[in-house]
Amino acid sequence: LKHAHRKAVRRPRPHPPSPHTRLPSPVMANAFAVTAFESKLRAALQRVRLVLDTERAPQLASEVHHRYQDKYVLAECLTNSAVASQVNCLASLGLRAEHLEQLASWAGAGTAVSLCFELQTSCTHDRTETREVESPESRTVEKSAGGRVVAALTSKVTTKVEEHFWKTEGKYHLFATRGVGAVDTDRISLLRRTGRAEMKTSFAEVAPHVGRRTTQQVNISWLVRQLETPGFSPGFRIDRAHPKCHTPRRNVDVQMAAEQFAELGAWIHRVQQDLSILFDLQADRALKGQVARDVEACNEAMLLPVLPLLGEASSEPGESHAEPTASSPEASVSGIVASLSSSEDWAGSCVMATRDANRLLAEELRALGQQRTCLAQSSSLIAGDAPGGVEQAVFSMTLEHCWRVGHQWSESLDYIERLLRRQLVAAIGKEVTPADFAQYMGFHNRKVFRAPFAPMPFCFGARRSQHHDPEGTVSLEEQEPESCIFGSVAGAATPVATLVSKCAADAAPDMRFALGASTFVTFRGDRHLHAWLSHRFGSADTTGSGVSLVARARQFSSMIVLVGRIASASCFEPRCAAIVQNRDELSVPLDLATIPTAREFQDAIESLSPEQQDFAKAFRAMQLESTLFGVLVIHIKPQMEAVLNLPPDSLTKEIKLT
Repeated sequence: LKHAHRKAVRRPRPHPPSPHTRLPSPVMANAFAVTAFESKLRAALQRVRLVLDTERAPQLASEVHHRYQDKYVLAECLTNSAVASQVNCLASLGLRAEHLEQLASWAGAGTAVSLCFELQTSCTHDRTETREVESPESRTVEKSAGGRVVAALTSKVTTKVEEHFWKTEGKYHLFATRGVGAVDTDRISLLRRTGRAEMKTSFAEVAPHVGRRTTQQVNISWLVRQLETPGFSPGFRIDRAHPKCHTPRRNVDVQMAAEQFAELGAWIHRVQQDLSILFDLQADRALKGQVARDVEACNEAMLLPVLPLLGEASSEPGESHAEPTASSPEASVSGIVASLSSSEDWAGSCVMATRDANRLLAEELRALGQQRTCLAQSSSLIAGDAPGGVEQAVFSMTLEHCWRVGHQWSESLDYIERLLRRQLVAAIGKEVTPADFAQYMGFHNRKVFRAPFAPMPFCFGARRSQHHDPEGTVSLEEQEPESCIFGSVAGAATPVATLVSKCAADAAPDMRFALGASTFVTFRGDRHLHAWLSHRFGSADTTGSGVSLVARARQFSSMIVLVGRIASASCFEPRCAAIVQNRDELSVPLDLATIPTAREFQDAIESLSPEQQDFAKAFRAMQLESTLFGVLVIHIKPQMEAVLNLPPDSLTKEIKLT
């Protein structure tokens, strides 16, 4: 046990917490997340049933009986659908099939492939115009003679206004690059737009807009490598045999996909911020809010093809592998570059057929084209390539849809993980807490170990010999963590179970500890070596929390408890000590810490210098050899009898039961 000691304090036993305390339950939080996402899926399911054939009846994954491997297949299908969806969105922005072939060849050669966005704005003075503005107020002067008006003079104030006109220009360029794109042959242009507008000010000293130039770049090598040529069908698979593959969500392959979608989403967010600069080139400040509302409405109306839906297992071997035909709906929609292909691994699973997944991709692309037309016909947007116009709104809408696809994929994979957790909790009947796991380990140890070698509670009676009654007890107790079941409170402290090796007093050498610089105390007695295996999961900060050394003395009894470390086979170094007597209870909280394992230590020092490695090894040797936690119990009565020259047991007081 690696530890640091706190000062021992004598305190009464704490009262148990109130049974009326209610704490937030992770089980309820997990159930709420699953229910919220399922309500979102039910709304999308109504749209899916309109797209698929009437005999197709996809349902939520939680409502279909399936196997564990179906979850892996579902995760693969969702990832492939997300990849195909984002490639098709890029295709709507100008990515053609020949471009994808070039990108795939670059990625296959081991070169990084990136997506870049460049924005440049400028504002230059064009001309100055002067015009006269009449005041809306007029002044009339009347002249009278003989009591009647004979003349009237009306005048107005005319002001000369000088107006300065500025030409504003904003252009952006979307392109793919190989590496850093040092030469023109390493770049593939996808989309280029230039918009111009005019602004008017009453001063010429300061321009209404300061020109800017920004560049945003994201690595899409992983996305391109998933496409199999020819056909550009995503071929994402999860390596189930990988040592770090734990669940359909927690594995290396899905983690790489999550990093790619997260980086792409962050890039989209930065590009959206750069696009908002173009609204500064327009005099109408309300245009920015109008475009945002139109883009939001268009995205809400589009179908996201990444849906964790299952159906009945296919009875026909080739049904789930059907490819799109010339007469199929997904083949009739122009612009589809990437689509799902058949896979033998999906045969007999409950996931949607490949044909159905491709129909959702086709519906997504059809809806994307329809919303582009709606934006082009919108009367509230500026036509053409003007800053903040239709073309910018279409570009922003497509990028926003790409982000929504990635976000939907992340939520779908988390839904599979939560569904797996919910099913496991339903199978066990409760949420397993650290206390439950420790209870299971006690059950497991009773089946594995023989009785003499089984772990036993760390609670020992402090007695002078086998012929004397215990003077008290010494125990190592752990406060049970708060249970996660319906907000129940923490239980009482219980002794930890340890593996024990006992050495009799006559078989062990004497040990000693120092009272001062020149005074040492030699002692002997039975020795117990304990090994404690603490079971924890979740946050690593909770390891060893709530562990206390507790010493209790009986009535008319007394003993000295010393707490420290064993420096060597014959040396004990106490850190604190206390006298426990006459029904006292001493509780010493222990602040436990862990050191790295042997493998973690080797990995950490691998890149250090030889001198640093030698120092780390020497310090670790000290940690392993001189940090053994030790407790020494010294009885007071035998020592007092020896000092006062009294017969043995003269100070022992016994209570007779009548």
